Amino acid sequence: MIQILVNGDNQIATTRSAQVARSIEDLRADRVKTYVAPIIPIAFLGICVAFVLAGFVSWLRDRPNLGMILLSLTISIVVLLSLAVALRRVALQGRVDVTGWLGITGVTVVATTLSITGHYNGNGVIQAMPYCSILAVSSVFFWPRDWQFAVAMVGMMGPPIMLLYAGDESRDIRFVFAQLAIYTVITCIALYFLMRYANHKNFALALEVEFRATHDGLTGLSNRAHWVDRATERLAAQEKGCQPCALLFIDVDGFKRFNDGSGHVAGDRYLIELANVLKGALDDAELIGRFGGDEFVALLANPASGQAEAIAANIHKALKHTEGEEAGLTVSIGIAYRSPAETLDHLILRADAAMFAAKASDMNAVSM
Repeated sequence: MIQILVNGDNQIATTRSAQVARSIEDLRADRVKTYVAPIIPIAFLGICVAFVLAGFVSWLRDRPNLGMILLSLTISIVVLLSLAVALRRVALQGRVDVTGWLGITGVTVVATTLSITGHYNGNGVIQAMPYCSILAVSSVFFWPRDWQFAVAMVGMMGPPIMLLYAGDESRDIRFVFAQLAIYTVITCIALYFLMRYANHKNFALALEVEFRATHDGLTGLSNRAHWVDRATERLAAQEKGCQPCALLFIDVDGFKRFNDGSGHVAGDRYLIELANVLKGALDDAELIGRFGGDEFVALLANPASGQAEAIAANIHKALKHTEGEEAGLTVSIGIAYRSPAETLDHLILRADAAMFAAKASDMNAVSM
């Protein structure tokens, strides 16, 4: 849970547990897009090349059961090539679960092929187990979910272990390679949890840095630069659909006098209360921003007739139940409806002018 605290008061301004939870899922999708999509398909292609070479060497040495070896390698190459294409496509889309199942299928096919070819060429588990151990350790980084890691470990280590106890190896060989399997699993588990912790910690830090760069540290609302970016994007989308929008410009009446007389902690507390009122009055909190000092802006996308005025009235009503009302604090609100093709800067200027008109006519007023 990430919390932003108000200096000197330790009051929680905003709690973003839900956002962080969603962002951890974003982390998994990002890892799939960034690492799995470009690397794993190439790794599968490399394994296919290795299988081709293994088949060629088996043919040169005229291994026993050459037909079964070549058949197993051929089937595996076809399956891995198909998986490489499908896995890259779904990984680039950020589909974590589907990517995981395709990856699990791929490593299971590789482990099974290594075990089958080792069995038919006479080497048995001596050939299969070390390669499967290398495969298990090298693929630890690419499993974004716990269940994917667990199932993949079974898929990679299961075939050689079955071969170990299904063959006629001696007791000593079984003991040695059983130890190798146990050490491999322990190493993979340790590496997996270490990487998961590091990834989550680094991503949470990056998320916090991004949030502090785009949001006001006191109120948790979008800062001016971030709000302008979001508002510009929304205006562009609204213009394509020929939909109306309105801008509310909110300014606290007499805030400097109150801040100087009651102290900055009290002033900060009122700004937090005002921000919470604005969040409660509008559906999309990302379109509410702290423009600077005691000035706030809110963009209404596709408002119904009279909705902006109703929201302004609700803001005034809600503020009557805050501590600021007892201190005599009120807000003046300017409303501007966007004209066709009007820029954001001009819309802000008109809403700002309407706010000053509200202050000039009567404090705690609304003007258009």
